[in-house]
Amino acid sequence: MLALAHDGRAAYRDRYELVYRRESERPNEQWQADHNKLDVLVLDDKDRPARPWLTVILDDHSRAVAGYVVFLEAPSALQTALALRHAIWRKADPAWPVCGLPDVLYTDHGSDFTSRHLEQVSADLHVRLVNSTPGVPQGRGKIERFFGTVTSELLPRCPSTCRTAATAHRRQRPRSRSPNCLAAPT
Repeated sequence: MLALAHDGRAAYRDRYELVYRRESERPNEQWQADHNKLDVLVLDDKDRPARPWLTVILDDHSRAVAGYVVFLEAPSALQTALALRHAIWRKADPAWPVCGLPDVLYTDHGSDFTSRHLEQVSADLHVRLVNSTPGVPQGRGKIERFFGTVTSELLPRCPSTCRTAATAHRRQRPRSRSPNCLAAPT
């Protein structure tokens, strides 16, 4: 009680609150959705370098990617709905069997995840939309781990990877390959 009184609710929660770790018992019981801005440069429609966004739908049970979408605009409910559509439909590759409807779609509290559009899509599909508590990211660890693996293991092997986000913002048009930002020759 002293910690709560002296340090406040957030400090108390971080120090003493029990973390509930939920494990799905079967595929499609719960999916998680989130966005991440990638440290990769691609050319936009005006041939300018830009960093794309990746939206991923992850099956909580298997941690398999059920669907995704890559885009250059800021995340929106439309992009999330497109990733959800990709997750639901059968894939052309038979080695990627993840598809179907989840019972629950768990997301953070971003405006694109709390939009009327996504609420309507979820209601039409009979999928329960659950948003995490603002400022409490504990339940989203699996998808955050996925994005961490993409950032630390996959992207460094790509020829257009930026080592830091600050490097990507400073560069206008990459002219040569450098150790900080490797981009396709122009």
